[in-house]
Amino acid sequence: LNSFYNVDGGIRVTGPGADIPEPPDGLTVVVDPEELQPATRKMGVDINVLTSGGDLTNPDRTLKNKVILEVITKESATEIVLPAGEIPRGSTVYPPVDGDYANYPLDRYQADLFVRAKDATTNQQIPVFLKADQGIYNWSTDLVLPVNPTVARVPGLNGEGLVLMDMKRSTTLIIFL
Repeated sequence: LNSFYNVDGGIRVTGPGADIPEPPDGLTVVVDPEELQPATRKMGVDINVLTSGGDLTNPDRTLKNKVILEVITKESATEIVLPAGEIPRGSTVYPPVDGDYANYPLDRYQADLFVRAKDATTNQQIPVFLKADQGIYNWSTDLVLPVNPTVARVPGLNGEGLVLMDMKRSTTLIIFL
């Protein structure tokens, strides 16, 4: 039981954007749930940014123009500014979670966020390809990715793509508790 406890949990990625190959041009935003705090009803999600294609990047992988990445949750909007001439970096956001700790250890939590990007120089929307990585230790996370790329395939939504996250305690943790 102890060996299963150390490896149980993880992430399962589904949705129309789950199996999209690397994009030829645009931003790839990797959504990586890192922690869940039921008491504060918050979770920490790392947002890592990668670029591809010559329209956005110089030969040394730095950005040609300043890019603004917006991560929008139910409570706030986080603006991640990616300066021109630098390699894109990520940030951590803290979306609120819905759930009920009174059901412990069978408690379950949900969160969602929107991601969009634009070129700060031209104010044009940039295609955003969403991916997922890892998950929260000892939590089973179901992550639903929207259609990718969000700009090209979902016209009229201004590049917004809803990422749905559903977290529950891992089976081994429940048995252990």
